[in-house]
Amino acid sequence: MHLNNVPYYCYTQPALFRCIWITVGSWSLLYEQALVAFAGLLENGGKTRNLTMKCSPLSVALTAVTGAVSAALFLPSIAVLLPAWAPPALAQQEAVIDAVIASVDGKPITLLDVARQLRRPSTLSIDEVSSDPEARAALEFLILEQLILREAEAKKIGVSNSEIDEYINEVASRNNLSREGFEAALMSENKSIDDYKRTLKLEILRSKLTANFMKDSVAVSEQEIDAYLEDHPELTKSGSKIKLRQILIGRDSMGDGQARSLLESLKQKCEEGEQFAELARSHSESPEAAEGGSLGLLADEDLSRAIFDAVFSLKEGEVSEVVETAAGYHLFQVEQRIIENGQSDSSRLREEIRKNLLNQKMQERMHGFFANEIYKSHTVDKKI
Repeated sequence: MHLNNVPYYCYTQPALFRCIWITVGSWSLLYEQALVAFAGLLENGGKTRNLTMKCSPLSVALTAVTGAVSAALFLPSIAVLLPAWAPPALAQQEAVIDAVIASVDGKPITLLDVARQLRRPSTLSIDEVSSDPEARAALEFLILEQLILREAEAKKIGVSNSEIDEYINEVASRNNLSREGFEAALMSENKSIDDYKRTLKLEILRSKLTANFMKDSVAVSEQEIDAYLEDHPELTKSGSKIKLRQILIGRDSMGDGQARSLLESLKQKCEEGEQFAELARSHSESPEAAEGGSLGLLADEDLSRAIFDAVFSLKEGEVSEVVETAAGYHLFQVEQRIIENGQSDSSRLREEIRKNLLNQKMQERMHGFFANEIYKSHTVDKKI
C-alpha cells in the first residue's frame, strides 16, 4: 500500500471521499512501515544497519507528517462538506424566517405581518398561509388595509388623533370604563392600545371613503316598497317586528369548539367597538354576508324558538350569545325593533322598509367598491 498508488476511481469520487481515503492510507502506511521496521530489528538481532533499506527514518517521518496533515485537513473537510451531503429533509427543516407573500402598489406584506395579525409565532410558513383559512383571511385583511390606506392617501382623506381618541372614549364610556380602565381591559386580553388605534383608523378611513363614494344619491321608489311587501306578506300582520343581522359559521366548516370560540371572539370585538356588519362580511358564511349579514325586517312570530329566545331580551345594537341551529352556529345583532299595539302602522312600516332597502342598496354599492372597484385603482400582487 502506498500513497502514490491510490486507486484511480478514488480521484473520481467527491472531495470528502478522497480526503478520507488519503488520510486512512497515510496512517495505514505509517503503521505498515513501523511493523516492517520492528520485524527487521528482531531479525537482525537488534541491529539497525539493514533497517534503513526497508524503511528509512526519513520515510517514516514523511509518512507521519503526510498522515497528520491529511488528518488535519480531514476534520475541517467534514465540517465544510457534510452540510452539502445533508438529506433534503434536513435542509427543509430550516424555518423560513420571513418572505414577501403579497404587495400593494409595491408595499410588501410578509409572513411576519400575517403572523402578527394572527398573534402567532414568527415561524408561520408559506404552506400554512396557503392552507389555513384563518391565515388567508388575515392576508386578505392586510391587503385590504393597504388598499384603504393607499386610496385614502390618493383622495387626501385622513384621520386625526383627536378623532381616534374621541371614538375610544366613547367606546370606553359605553362599557362603563374610564380610558385607563379600557386600556387595562385591552392589555388583559393581550391587545395593545396601538393595535386598537390602528383598527379604529382603518374603520374611520373606510367610513370616509364610503361617504366619498356614495356622493351620488341612492333612492328607493314606492313600487320597490310595494314589491317588498308582496314578497313578505308576514310584515302586513299586526305584531312586533325586528330587524336583525347575523354571522353564520356552517357545521361543515369547523368543529363545534372552534366555531363557538371564533364567534365568541367576534362578539368580543363588537363589544370593543368593531362593526358587526364588517365582521359579518369577513367571517359569515351565510348568503347575505355581502350585505353585512342583514336579514332585514322580520316578524317575531316567524323566528325559530332558539333565535327568538336569543334576541328577545336584547336592546338595539346588542349582540346575542352563540346560537346553535341545524344550519350551524350564529351570532345575531338587533338593529331595530318595531312594536305595534294590535294595529298595523302602515306608514311607519313602509318607512322602515324604505330604510331597509336603502341600506341594502348602499351596502351593495359599498361592498362592490371595496371588493372590486378599489382593486382596479391599485396594483395588487399575491405570491400565493
